[in-house]
Amino acid sequence: MRRTFSNRYSFLSVLLIAMVNLLFITACTGPISGVSKKPIDEQRVIALMYHDVAMEESADRGATISLEKFKEHLSTLKDNGYTIINMEQFYDFVHHGKSVPDKSVVLTFDDGYQSFYSLAYPALKEEGATASVFVIGESSDMFNPDALPHLTWDEMRELDKNGMGVYNHTYKSHFYGPATIDGQMKPALAYPLYLAYKKRMETPDEYKQRIYSDMAFMEKRLANELGKSDGIMAIPYGSYNEMVIEEAEKAGISLFFTTKEGLNKTGEHEVYRLNAGRPNYSGDQLMASINTLK
Repeated sequence: MRRTFSNRYSFLSVLLIAMVNLLFITACTGPISGVSKKPIDEQRVIALMYHDVAMEESADRGATISLEKFKEHLSTLKDNGYTIINMEQFYDFVHHGKSVPDKSVVLTFDDGYQSFYSLAYPALKEEGATASVFVIGESSDMFNPDALPHLTWDEMRELDKNGMGVYNHTYKSHFYGPATIDGQMKPALAYPLYLAYKKRMETPDEYKQRIYSDMAFMEKRLANELGKSDGIMAIPYGSYNEMVIEEAEKAGISLFFTTKEGLNKTGEHEVYRLNAGRPNYSGDQLMASINTLK
């Protein structure tokens, strides 16, 4: 009888300790750590846009930020209470109405420069942060000695495995082409082009087929090289029209990063971004620009 009581007492003691530990963990973490308590339709996310990173800035490279300034941005965001979220969290916020932390920020890099791997990526790892890079497929598939170095697929695979995002920036539509008979140059994705060898403009069907094939092929390249394609694209030069969106959606793309400034809310698939990758753009200037967003 005494042994039965002792065993029962030991069992109750273990159970009580386990319940106290569980209550302690729940009190510390909350039901979902860091998630906003605001209704989902009142939550907003900021998206920042960068391009190239260099050890030193140059006046003739207007889309390049120094590594020092980029690190300053990361520190300033942290000091001001911002949380850098990954693309998966942002996608779920936009498409599925899942809550994110207050003052959430998503970092993006356009064009797929190699400097993202060599400079930005180590700085992000130091801060325990993440970012996404939008890649021009042809620039990684075809070496151009006259262009800035671009990411290799091996580098992209490493980035993907270590929490960075790699997404579509078209395969070979990131250029200005002749969009009129007299040679006026405009973004190739957003405008029908003049076909010099045929001495005429593209027909609507030719234009539609060209842009669909390009965006769909880049999704296929991502799937072949990384084992997945997520249907997320940054639009070259932020220039697009209704047909671009329609053809992209046919290619399985459902989230579009633009160059328009603003705050992002759930359900809006065309993403606003603040250009944070300007030369000599300080952390204080970044905060001032963020505070003007609506």
